[in-house]
Amino acid sequence: MSEGPPLPRAREPAFTDVKEQQAKTSLRSPARPAPARRRPGPRAGARAGPQPDAGAEGDRVRLSARALLRAQIAAAFGDGPRSPVTGQLARFALAAFGGAFLASQNDRGVTLERLLQLLVPPLAASRRELLAGATAPVDLAGAISGAPGTP
Repeated sequence: MSEGPPLPRAREPAFTDVKEQQAKTSLRSPARPAPARRRPGPRAGARAGPQPDAGAEGDRVRLSARALLRAQIAAAFGDGPRSPVTGQLARFALAAFGGAFLASQNDRGVTLERLLQLLVPPLAASRRELLAGATAPVDLAGAISGAPGTP
């Protein structure tokens, strides 16, 4: 048998262990090493010391929103912003806005604009009832469907 050219040497595996493989195939450049693991503790950007009460913050936001709604409802209907009717309508509108916002976030087929357009007739009907001095709660289900609602 004749000796031919030498056979190529078997290639050594490119990586000897998993960590080396991960280091060589990482998308990070050698100049930017991977960040060290963070220890559990306060999240980044958290302020040290006592945190404000989330409930108090929510109350502040709701009060501010209700004040803005009072002003807008008063301007739309020509009522005083401090009238009890305007206050009740502002509470109703705030609750409806919250529900409309959640619905628009959970259903892509629903837009916030369309839901808020649906609020106008019940808001006007509620105002009429409140100004008429109705002692019973306003029947919004009946006002929307035309049929009396159930208590």
